[in-house]
Amino acid sequence: MKIAALNPQGDTMCQASGPDDLVMVHQAAYQPGDKLVFTVDEAPAFYVIRVDGAMDEAFVYLTCQSVEYAIPFEPDNPIQADRISYGPGCFIGERHYITLRRARAEETKNYRNLAKNVMDQRDMVGCYPHVHANAATQGPAAPLFAARNVIDGVLANDRHAPCFSNPAPNSCMAKAGRVDSGRRPIPLPCIDAD
Repeated sequence: MKIAALNPQGDTMCQASGPDDLVMVHQAAYQPGDKLVFTVDEAPAFYVIRVDGAMDEAFVYLTCQSVEYAIPFEPDNPIQADRISYGPGCFIGERHYITLRRARAEETKNYRNLAKNVMDQRDMVGCYPHVHANAATQGPAAPLFAARNVIDGVLANDRHAPCFSNPAPNSCMAKAGRVDSGRRPIPLPCIDAD
């Protein structure tokens, strides 16, 4: 397995490799166009990935052996737009803690939120769960709605509140959404509400 931090030209800035339980500390500030690449030896399979020390681990199902994670930036304003849908402190500074490991057998059998994926991104391929929405807003002119916020596990929604009452067709509230698991639908046990 391997974790690599690449610049926009594809040059490796930092990497870690080994059979399992990888830890990489990238000691440089991110720049627009930087990305992380996670390479695994077995797919499809479950993995646990942390893309930044300020974020939770993501329990994900990878369907391909290499997954790219774009460091969130907005070309015209690197501090705003793309990054605003993440918590404070994510991807900031000059020391970044990134991890990758295989999910343990007991983790794959535990009850958990099957829709949670803290590392989901709009154009991500091969990493599930993944959310799709038919509408989203971008930019500093409007409060941001990013589809990833539906499944990122962060319960605070104070940046979304003003836009949910906006009836305009392209307001920041998505009209429809879908969460893909990367697998065929499976029946879930009923939980009696009584």
